[in-house]
Amino acid sequence: DSPFAEGEKLYRSGDLAAWLPDGNIEYLGRIDHQVKIRGYRIELDEIETQLLKIAAVQEAKVLDCDDANGHKQLVAYYVAETRLAANELKEELAKQLPGYMIPSYLVQLSRMPLTPNGKIDRKALPAPEEAADGGTEYVAPRTLLEMKIARVWQDTLGVPQVGVKDNFFELGGNSLSLMRLVQAVYDETGIEIPLNRQFHHVTVEAMAFGEGDQGLDKGGDSFIKLNKAGDLNVFCFPPGSGFGIGYRELASRLDGGFVLYGIDFIDDAVDYEAMLNRYVDEIVRIQPEGPYVLLGYCFGGNLTFEVAKTMEKRGYSVTDVLMVDSWIKDTLTSSETSEKELEEMLADFDEEEKELMSNPLVRERVHRKVKATLAYEAQLINSGTIPARIYELIAKDSEAFRLEHQLPSWRGATTQAYADYRLEGAHEELLELARVEETAVVIRDILEQVKRQIEAEAGVLHGS
Repeated sequence: DSPFAEGEKLYRSGDLAAWLPDGNIEYLGRIDHQVKIRGYRIELDEIETQLLKIAAVQEAKVLDCDDANGHKQLVAYYVAETRLAANELKEELAKQLPGYMIPSYLVQLSRMPLTPNGKIDRKALPAPEEAADGGTEYVAPRTLLEMKIARVWQDTLGVPQVGVKDNFFELGGNSLSLMRLVQAVYDETGIEIPLNRQFHHVTVEAMAFGEGDQGLDKGGDSFIKLNKAGDLNVFCFPPGSGFGIGYRELASRLDGGFVLYGIDFIDDAVDYEAMLNRYVDEIVRIQPEGPYVLLGYCFGGNLTFEVAKTMEKRGYSVTDVLMVDSWIKDTLTSSETSEKELEEMLADFDEEEKELMSNPLVRERVHRKVKATLAYEAQLINSGTIPARIYELIAKDSEAFRLEHQLPSWRGATTQAYADYRLEGAHEELLELARVEETAVVIRDILEQVKRQIEAEAGVLHGS
């Protein structure tokens, strides 16, 4: 019942508004535009706002819909002055939004269908699988292997047709469906695609090509380019989990300024010296000339230090190293990793990662990688110094733990400048959604400083 007029009714419309002091009512949007997909809470209005900032886009509506397999996906419908390819829109959105907020499907319409009340008619919107633009010309499978892989894609994505050049993510795929795809490809063909190759090879053609003699070089599967644009490369070494993909949220926030490479622990080298040399070989393949900038979070800092020493030994100049809540390892530790310890480590994974772990193939690989990483960590002692500037970033919540256990800092590990910084939050939060924005601000400032120093040193070297 209405408190303002006796005998009248008030209806909850779901609209959010503010009653201003001058008597006007300001419309603020909808109350119920937050959805949860793959463990992330997402404001649909925020995605629509970013779409409307793209010059040619006139109208935009983002919905959460079930795909052909019953999985929730983000779908963006938009009206634009000119034809816009889905991949171009995704690239623009990726500059402003984290990966989990990029719509799986983008559908261009000539106009938005409306109800008689002037609201968007959801029932009249086309099904995303049928109307989404993959942004590439259809090329049919040309070999038996491509045909098999294409059929697996169709079954996984619930789409009627897949070309060999279609992009998996632009057809509505995400990291979870990618893992289901990898398992299905293995079941169908017996081909086991390395975890990081999945992120490089997102077309049928590339998946099939990677199995030939001209596939990725040995060691290349351990590196993944996590963002797209920047004028300084940063090579990021893995924590105890053994996977570099954990830097993905940080990378998305540094895109445009710095290119981050997430690096996995190499678990198939003949010995640890060969492993370190493979890291160096791949870094130099990606960036033939120095100087080089390295970064490591947690145990990744210990591995970074060893790689930096190997690079210097081989004549490659590492000028700057960022240690993110890491400390020098100066004692041997137990090499035995119990199943309980593994489970405790895996329990720290986020919701999406835990769902990935339900895939038996993925779970076996992760266990193997974690065990190999922890075995290397157990026997490692960081000794000596490097001629690189070290920036040590310490989580405020870690300071008491460091003091209690007398954990040494990296101050004495360099013959050059040393600086330390404080990060808000706990150790395990620094690269996660809870704190990654704050972490990225500090790291961006450091990397801007690094870039200026490298440019100044290059100018002095060349007499300019």
